[in-house]
Amino acid sequence: MGFFSWKCAVCGLPILNGHAVAGILAARPLSQVCLFAGLTRIVGTYDGYGRIEHDAGIHEIDLNGDEPCLVHQVCLSRAEQRTESEYDPGQGFFYSDEQIRNFVKQLLETATGLRTRQTLLLNGYSEEQLQSAFKRVEDPDDWKGSIDAVVLNETDEMLSCIKYAVEFYTGSKCVLTDIDGVQDEKITRATKVESVGYRNGPAGP
Repeated sequence: MGFFSWKCAVCGLPILNGHAVAGILAARPLSQVCLFAGLTRIVGTYDGYGRIEHDAGIHEIDLNGDEPCLVHQVCLSRAEQRTESEYDPGQGFFYSDEQIRNFVKQLLETATGLRTRQTLLLNGYSEEQLQSAFKRVEDPDDWKGSIDAVVLNETDEMLSCIKYAVEFYTGSKCVLTDIDGVQDEKITRATKVESVGYRNGPAGP
């Protein structure tokens, strides 16, 4: 079975899967969803195959009954009524980058209570912060390639930002490893940053 998805029951924009938004600036909130299942709310990332990935594991959406009620997390404040989500003809994936960026713009314009892009990006990072962090470790000649970099004297806060930026742009896991035994008094901390990158990850061809 290929990709399938629904539209947000609040804003009507498609719920994209993680593969569709990987590497597209500010698009991650389009895959961050909340499923209303009876009295339960499941919050996480839609994977494109009827599953929501969340901190406790993976939740399978019941496909045997009525259409589910799915909303983007940023639309939760307006989810007063539990209505069924409509099927998305684009299957949550088959959209051009331009269309996805337009969806982001519409989400910004319609989501109640949002004031800045920083709020929409989640995790408290602005576009500029994510861009700057990613540039510290990306291959300047091939941003989609694997990442194998070392950063020096970075704070825990900056390392967290770098890790989030790598996973945000590549859709792949980022691993940080402290390097011990560096013989240089000017270097207080050295950290290795590794990721298979966009091309070799789940979002790649």
